[in-house]
Amino acid sequence: MPLVHWMEEKPSVLLMISDADRAFSVDHGALASLFGLTASEARLVALLAEGMPLPAIARKLGIAFETARTQLASARSKTQTVSQVDLVRLLLKSFPT
Repeated sequence: MPLVHWMEEKPSVLLMISDADRAFSVDHGALASLFGLTASEARLVALLAEGMPLPAIARKLGIAFETARTQLASARSKTQTVSQVDLVRLLLKSFPT
């Protein structure tokens, strides 16, 4: 039986446990190498994976917001992800904490 139908028929509970104090960290060089990103794209994507919003990332990196958007679009293209959420999910799967 497909999972979706099983969940519709029976009460379900999903329990996720994580350490909220443990920050996600990834080596920018490894990130760039694995996905073919530039150093700038890798820094931006790593900060996204840490939970920082794009405007704050632009300020932290000292770049214009539009530059950050362009780098994000390029990183999504190189990783074949369709959204920022998909990109972060790919990083978290590729670099488990």
